[in-house]
Amino acid sequence: MDGAGDLFIADSGNGRVVEVPAGGGSQVILPVTGLIGPCRVAVDGAGDVFIGDYESSLVVEVPAGGGASITLASYPTVSQPCGVAVDGAGDVFIADYNDGRVAEIPAGSSSPITVPVSGLIVPWGVVVDGAGDLFVTDYFSNKV
Repeated sequence: MDGAGDLFIADSGNGRVVEVPAGGGSQVILPVTGLIGPCRVAVDGAGDVFIGDYESSLVVEVPAGGGASITLASYPTVSQPCGVAVDGAGDVFIADYNDGRVAEIPAGSSSPITVPVSGLIVPWGVVVDGAGDLFVTDYFSNKV
C-alpha cells in the first residue's frame, strides 16, 4: 500500500500489477511491459512503485504519477527476484531467489550489490521497517 491507502496487487497469473484506489474507484493496471510473473510490490514514500518479477528476472520501478517504467535490475545481475522492499533512503532490497542472496540497489545507483546476510539458501521475501532494519525470509530453511 502507498501512503494514500492505494493497494497494489502483483497479479502473477496475468503478468501485471493492479492498483486499487483507496475508497473505491476504478482499478488501474500499471503501464509496465515485460512482466511475466510479478511476485512482490513495494511502494516508497514518494509513491514510486517497485516490482519484483520472478518469471522474467526483472526488478522494475514505476515512477509516481505515471511515466515510463525503469528497469533497475535484470538477469544476470539478479535471477528470479521474488521479494522487493525499499527503505526511507530509497535503497531497494531484492530477495534474489535463484542466487541465494539479498541484493541491494543503493539510491542513485544502477548496480546491485550483495547484502552480507549469512545462512541464506533460498531467500523469498524482504521487508524494511521504519528504523531501517532488514528482515529476510528464507523459503528453504523456514527461517526469518
